[in-house]
Amino acid sequence: MVVGFIRRRIWRKMAIALSLIALVLAFSGIILSGRNPDPREAWVIAGAIIGALLGASAALKFLVLDPLAELTQVMERAQGGEFLIRAKVRSADEIGQLANSFNIMLARVTDLAATHIDSEVEKEWMQRKLELQEQLAAGREELADRVRELSLLIDVTQAISSSLDLQAVLSQVTEKIGIALGFDEFTLLLYDYENREYAVTETFGMKDEMREQVESLRFSEEEGLIGVMHESRRTVYVPNTRDEPRYLHYKGRRSDDGSVLVVPMIHRGEPVGGLAFNRPVVGAFTSNEIRLLETVATQAALAIINARLYQQTLELSITDPLTGLFNRRELERQLDMEITRSARFHQPFTVVMIDIDHFKKYNDTHGHPMGDRVLIEVARTLKEHVRSVDTLARYGGEEFTVVLPRIDRDRAPEVAEKLRAAVEERIFPNEGTQPLGKITLSIGVASYPHDAASWRDLLDHADIALYNAKDAGRNKWMRYEPGMRAAS
Repeated sequence: MVVGFIRRRIWRKMAIALSLIALVLAFSGIILSGRNPDPREAWVIAGAIIGALLGASAALKFLVLDPLAELTQVMERAQGGEFLIRAKVRSADEIGQLANSFNIMLARVTDLAATHIDSEVEKEWMQRKLELQEQLAAGREELADRVRELSLLIDVTQAISSSLDLQAVLSQVTEKIGIALGFDEFTLLLYDYENREYAVTETFGMKDEMREQVESLRFSEEEGLIGVMHESRRTVYVPNTRDEPRYLHYKGRRSDDGSVLVVPMIHRGEPVGGLAFNRPVVGAFTSNEIRLLETVATQAALAIINARLYQQTLELSITDPLTGLFNRRELERQLDMEITRSARFHQPFTVVMIDIDHFKKYNDTHGHPMGDRVLIEVARTLKEHVRSVDTLARYGGEEFTVVLPRIDRDRAPEVAEKLRAAVEERIFPNEGTQPLGKITLSIGVASYPHDAASWRDLLDHADIALYNAKDAGRNKWMRYEPGMRAAS
């Protein structure tokens, strides 16, 4: 119990040590004060004093200084980050209490550090979870885009593979791309190998007046962005049309700002045509969209080539051997397709019936070879003055028929007059012997749906208008009107 009392306080330990030293000194003084000591006794007393001092110092070092040094070392290591270290508690004195308190503090710091580590781990896990959720959302969106693109590609492929008729293929490609991708307007161009130029064949999203103007355009191999596409055989993308001087925009109606994309249709390295897209926004085409359109263009090129090959094999059976125009059977097939398409899209079209005035007299006077020459020249003249989308056919004998898609009743007379004037202005051999002094045409016009609901009635009404033009003096056109006298 006395030992415990002493161990619990440092000052008690120091007081005992000093008391022992004082006791030794006092005892030695008593001995020396009474008599003259023997030198050996003096050495013994001095040794005792020195021993007492050394013993007290050793006791102080063991009991105070060493525990303090050890605790200081532990504190320094803890300061360096070793929170798991602990101080030894050697006694119940102040140093032992300090060591114990320090150990308790380290334990709490360790708990806080562990809690902090857990919090950081949880925070990092939550951050990673959010990143994964964002990546998953982006992946789902990208997958949805790929599915939409694949669906469009399948639709386009099925549409363009459903027919071997060139015009039907072109119309299907234009419709599918325009509607599925949401384009305001774009054009499809076909390459003309004979004239080495690109002709606008189909348009999407344009009003009638603008469409007719654009569908008459042709671009040479070196002209504008079409020329760049033709030379490189690669897609041409201009994010900002303001910075591109070669951008022609239908040769006149130029947009100040916007994007243009020209995608070639290539088959086995040879040009088939191109798809030209415009958007009134800078940088409006994404890389995925461009890649999709390039794939569509490749499929379209293959479909166009197949349709052309099929068309070539049919030409012997569907064309007139003398003029090279469609024959009557093919005309009726084209009319059947046109009336179906026009009814579906609620679009008008017009039939023009043409007859060469007094052709029998010319044949009888100059012979059939000269008559055939006139037929060939008239056919060539008419072909030069119709659009690529129009159908020109030899109906029989000296009669020709033109089918004009998307031309309504009000605009039909303009086309009829253009054809009549073109033949009247042309010089034919021996035409001075004709009753009118020239080779001339009489023309009848009828339009769907105003004048008839079927192509057979449309042909019949155009024919009635034609013979009324003849009765009225020839070398003129007439538009069908109800009540016209039918031809005998």
